[in-house]
Amino acid sequence: MAEHIIMPRLGDFMTEGTVVKWTKSSGDMIAQGEVIAEIESEKLNYELEATRNGVLHTIVAEGDTVPIDVVMGYLLDEGEAPPEST
Repeated sequence: MAEHIIMPRLGDFMTEGTVVKWTKSSGDMIAQGEVIAEIESEKLNYELEATRNGVLHTIVAEGDTVPIDVVMGYLLDEGEAPPEST
């Protein structure tokens, strides 16, 4: 089942973050604990780690600013298609 990759809240006053870099490409296999994205907020930079094994499917581009709790991509089971809508 697809697991949402969401923009994390990195501080009490954070409202959005920027995806500085995806460390892997859509379609790549990801291991739990592997860094999948570099996120930047007003006060810090953060390396977002995968919460489980899966196939990465990104829906936002590097450089995009994303509100907290919004889906940035998915971790999919092998052969699974991404959801139609978020």
